[in-house]
Amino acid sequence: MRIDRGELRIDQGELRIEPLMRRALAIALEFERRNGYEHPKQAMASRNYEAMLRELGRSDDEIEAAMRLLKQEAGLRPLI
Repeated sequence: MRIDRGELRIDQGELRIEPLMRRALAIALEFERRNGYEHPKQAMASRNYEAMLRELGRSDDEIEAAMRLLKQEAGLRPLI
């Protein structure tokens, strides 16, 4: 993987980063559920995860569904 000017570049074979970024966001969402407020890095984790999914070729609908599922798994109500 190469990071260039803040943009995530994913080379073939680097798909193993998706579960790690999903887990980072899941931890931030779990923090919100337990404490009632967002983790200071939650917005950044969310933006990074969405950008990575876009780089992997996911559609906006697929990204939205992935984000809803993560919030649901954390026990949060997704924004509609």
